[in-house]
Amino acid sequence: MFHSTIAMFTLLATAIQGAPAIDSTPSHILPRDGITNCDDTSTTYSGTYTEGSGTYVTSDSVTHPYKFPAIRKCWYDYFITSADVALDPWTKASGDIYCSDSSPCLAQKLSASQTCQSKSTAISASVGADIEGFSLGVSVTLTTEDSKCFTATDVTACSWTDQACHTVWTQQQVLVQKGYRRQRCDWGNGDETQCMADWTVTTPTESINYGCGSGCGDSNACGNTDGTAC
Repeated sequence: MFHSTIAMFTLLATAIQGAPAIDSTPSHILPRDGITNCDDTSTTYSGTYTEGSGTYVTSDSVTHPYKFPAIRKCWYDYFITSADVALDPWTKASGDIYCSDSSPCLAQKLSASQTCQSKSTAISASVGADIEGFSLGVSVTLTTEDSKCFTATDVTACSWTDQACHTVWTQQQVLVQKGYRRQRCDWGNGDETQCMADWTVTTPTESINYGCGSGCGDSNACGNTDGTAC
């Protein structure tokens, strides 16, 4: 029994040492029908992308499941397929501003004007940071705040001299990055894809549009006069 235990330990140790390094090259993927959805393995992947398309970003979540006669290796690869600049809906960013004379009238403060990064649940902070580095030629300056949020603060962006009631509205620019992740495992006959799932990361840039032409009774495209976003 003692010698059998030693033999098994030697076998497992050798298997771990021989586990392949992460290789994202599509040519190493064995064809596999019926790839499941990584977000719900009871369903088949029916997403947007073809495996191997896009630009490889990074890998994570390495595991070492045992499958006779050795310990194997599994991990996730992340690919980005697009990066586009978009604008969030206009949002009311101030209360009613009553201009009582012809002197320049300014907003005293802005509120409800913070936009934060949003990303698919499966995207960790470290993977999200790697994805941010792939703008695919889009020239924008992303927020550098640790919170990944950006806030409209320029109270001098709007001024009025018409003795009317005004409000400031803001519109945040964002970078929308999309792609997919896939899990790969080497069960002893080459890397096989186990599942795929699409992801989206939306990050605010340091660019905000200020709308100065609205009266106190104006609404956004959805008819909301209280500043509620569409």
